[in-house]
Order: sequence, then structure tokens, then C-alpha cells
Amino acid sequence: MVELRTTLEQKKVEVRTIMEQIAGLYTRLDILSCEQCPLAIGQVCGVEELVKDENFRQLKEEKNKLEKMKRENMAAIINRAKIELVGLWDVCLVAKEEQSLFLTGIDAEVDVDEALEEEIGRLRKFSSQHKETLQKVVAFLEQCDLAEDLKERMQDPNRLFKSRGKTMVKEEQDRKRVNTIPRRKEELLALAEHKGDIVVYGQSLSTLVEDYAEGTLPATNSQGD
Repeated sequence: MVELRTTLEQKKVEVRTIMEQIAGLYTRLDILSCEQCPLAIGQVCGVEELVKDENFRQLKEEKNKLEKMKRENMAAIINRAKIELVGLWDVCLVAKEEQSLFLTGIDAEVDVDEALEEEIGRLRKFSSQHKETLQKVVAFLEQCDLAEDLKERMQDPNRLFKSRGKTMVKEEQDRKRVNTIPRRKEELLALAEHKGDIVVYGQSLSTLVEDYAEGTLPATNSQGD
């Protein structure tokens, strides 16, 4: 009896694995939901029924059919995966050097599609876990860029002669935004301490934040005129 239960649980694990693989193939092959096998996506019955011989056979047949389609459309699949990967690199703030290293590495691999899928899966998880931090880093870096721009404008000896109306208002608005950099720096350092000192653009979050903040301090402290 115990052996039967063990075998059943193993079969359930196998069914779940096949369903995950099928779901991944549907995504990569860009198959519309209306064209997907209802049994394979759990719309007909649960795992308890899917372990039965006939249902299990249909699952395996669907997986085999999709894998054949994948082999026949490998070039298009790899191209779509690379496009998705580039988008995830932007979201996850991955350094250009790391991107180049990865692409060089997969060129030497036989299963390029699997390497891409693994990296995409890793980055999806990373972006989901650290969504708040990544968004705050982007906003912080934008403010640091604004600080550099503002610093250059304020160092222009002819600034007051050229600045009129809307230009002066915008400069004041920019100065207020830039002056929030120290607060945003502390927010990010707190996130690094409590949620993980993640790597962004090839260095630890805390190091990147400290370096950028230090470089913009003169601009954040300037009062104009």
C-alpha cells in the first residue's frame, strides 16, 4: 500500500513537470490560448485525474508534438528569446559587459535555447523579487543625471542673463528634485541592508549608490545665484 502511494505521488510529480514543460513550450512557440490543449493546461481535470493512463498519454503526446514544432522553428524561437532577454536585462540593470559575456558563452553551447530559457527564468524571478528596489534605482540614477545637468547649467557665467520665466521655474523645480538625492540614497541603502545588496550594473547596490551620491553632492548643496 505504501509502495502504491509512493508510485502515485511520483506520477503526480511527473504530470506537474510535463504540464510546466508544455506551458513553457506554448509561451516560446507563441501559441494562442484558444489553440492550447485544454487537458494540458488543467482546464479539464486536476492532477489526480491526469495521472490516469489515457490522460497521461495525451499529455505526453502534446509535449512530443510541441517539441517537434520547437525543433522546426528553432531560429525564430531563439530570436524571440533573445528579444525578451534584452528587455529583462534593461529591467534588471545588467551591465553591458555581463550581457556580452553571456552571449559569447551561449555561442559555444549546443542547447542555446535552453541556456536562454534558464537565463530568462532567472531574470524573471530576480525582477519580481526586487521590483521595488530596481524601480527606485532607476529613479535615483535619473536624479543623479539631472544633478550633473543642473551643475553644468549653474556653472554657466551667463546663466542669469539667459534665464527668464519658464527657464527659471524649471531650474527651481530641478533643484528641488536633485535635493531629494540624499533621502533617496538612504532609502536605497536601507533596501540593500534589509532586502539584499543586489548587483546592478556590475557592482553592489550599496557601492553604486554611495559612488553616485558622492559625485552629485556639490549639485545637491548648491543654492544658485
